[in-house]
Amino acid sequence: NSDRQSFIACDISRWRTGRTNNAVKEERLAKRLHVIDFRSPPAFDNNNPRLGTPVYRFPRWLFCPVTECRKLFELRLQDETGGHPKCPECQHLVYPMRFVVACEHGHIQDVPWGWWAHRNRDVRCEIGNRRLRFRIKGGAIDGSLGSLVVECLSCNSSNDLSQIIRTSFTCKGKHPWLANVPASECGAGTKVLQRGASNLRYDFTTETISIPPYTDFEYWSDDGRRITTHRDFSLLLRADRTNPIFDLLAEKIADELEVDESLVRQAVLHQTGTNIQNAEHSMEYEEYRALTANDREHHPLDKFQKKKANIETLTGSADRETACESIHTLASAIESVHILNRLRIVRVLTGYSRIYRCIENMVPVNIGNPDLTWLPAVEYYGEGFFIEINIDKIKEFAAIDSVRERGEKLINRFIGLPQGIGSTYPGGDFFRPTPEFVIMHTLSHIIMLKMQFLAGYSSSSIRERIYCDFPGTKEEKMSGILLFTSAGDAEGGMGGLARNGKPENLFPAIIDALENSVNCSYDPVCCESPGQGIDGLNLAACYACALVPETSCAYRNQFLDRTLLIDRENGFFNEIIEGTS
Repeated sequence: NSDRQSFIACDISRWRTGRTNNAVKEERLAKRLHVIDFRSPPAFDNNNPRLGTPVYRFPRWLFCPVTECRKLFELRLQDETGGHPKCPECQHLVYPMRFVVACEHGHIQDVPWGWWAHRNRDVRCEIGNRRLRFRIKGGAIDGSLGSLVVECLSCNSSNDLSQIIRTSFTCKGKHPWLANVPASECGAGTKVLQRGASNLRYDFTTETISIPPYTDFEYWSDDGRRITTHRDFSLLLRADRTNPIFDLLAEKIADELEVDESLVRQAVLHQTGTNIQNAEHSMEYEEYRALTANDREHHPLDKFQKKKANIETLTGSADRETACESIHTLASAIESVHILNRLRIVRVLTGYSRIYRCIENMVPVNIGNPDLTWLPAVEYYGEGFFIEINIDKIKEFAAIDSVRERGEKLINRFIGLPQGIGSTYPGGDFFRPTPEFVIMHTLSHIIMLKMQFLAGYSSSSIRERIYCDFPGTKEEKMSGILLFTSAGDAEGGMGGLARNGKPENLFPAIIDALENSVNCSYDPVCCESPGQGIDGLNLAACYACALVPETSCAYRNQFLDRTLLIDRENGFFNEIIEGTS
């Protein structure tokens, strides 16, 4: 909405993007999504109104707010001027109607207001849609839909909006911006929604962090691309590095391109060295291996800069009374901590659905031209820290009968969701809210809530990625939490999150967060809840203790249970809670 006008964004077939200026490089993700590349949305240019992301006026039914007029009419495409429309009778600015019709297959259309005004009339009105008025019933001050009336001034037919939400219309199988596509009944169920309703559009996005070697300066810089595309580079790759020919070829390429010979050798190492990527593994596992890999030297312009923190500085004291007992207990559950001073995140929009979040009814973003070989994406830079959880300890805990029985409550509810909904979560068809996952996810949330007071970021600026292996992916052992900023500029974040990832800051913060989560202001209702939140997929978790802003959680604030963390008998961190009570 802009200046009380309403628009709907067109699909990417209408975008005017440049392959170079708008390119977003992420080779791993492009390969997984079977596209050539990604492009960012075109930026608006005041000097060229045709640039920018194209939108279409919707709804096209507009009404005049002037009490004496209240004309209701449909703005035709040929009458569109690009400016704010005016009433054809009194020339006052007009505004869009509040309701639209959407179907389960992703189509959307205007409510047929002419038909609605004549809904209760048996005889067809000859004037039809040309003399409609949208008014408020005289004396009505309750603001209900029953007080709003659409009437025809020609035949005096009228109908209020009290039943508009319950009415099902025939879907014409249209997307508003594809005006040249003929209408066709799609047969799906429709629903009348307010144009600002949250269930009018559910986006499906795929997000990944960029990892070496694609983040290395030697790889992505202009010099790196020039080296790898040189006509003799393939010969250099095949040459034995102990053979003098290798040195001659490297020197020849460096001289011709006027670059340092060390860059040429570095490019060879990236192409022939052991790669983190493996086509047989998931993207999450590739990231996990990069996050837990051994440290190495970084170029100042590398887009992925990681360093393992030294936990032993906190726990290495021979005198256990010198180091806090809770620190030792926490360290036994944490395998390692890695500080990320810089990382790059790419988020790709693949489609959307309406009314319900269902991958089976996803509308692709290139509906106007299925032959496009790119997808829309954005990239941003940030910083953060990664906590590797002791995988043996968490799996041993998850095998406890009482823990497994509690976890089965969420698993059974998840399995009972309508078909297609489960695959919309990270992890796809393999995802299950196992006790191991619920523990890490809940821990991630309470740390995020703590970090908003320590790191200098709002809670909506901190995001999570949970690395957990699910049934069916047992060859990919993962157990970790990545917290990172999503509000950094091209240079990354402010450093607050990475600084608080250092063990001397992080461990006391986690212990404090666990202590704070013991008591919720809604207890005992919260801790004894048999199920709360969307589809009852949370147990002991609410906005007073464990829920974060929707933009921060990768799992829509679901699959949370702080009981598995802090229960004094069967909590993963019960020793910490007992030791601090």
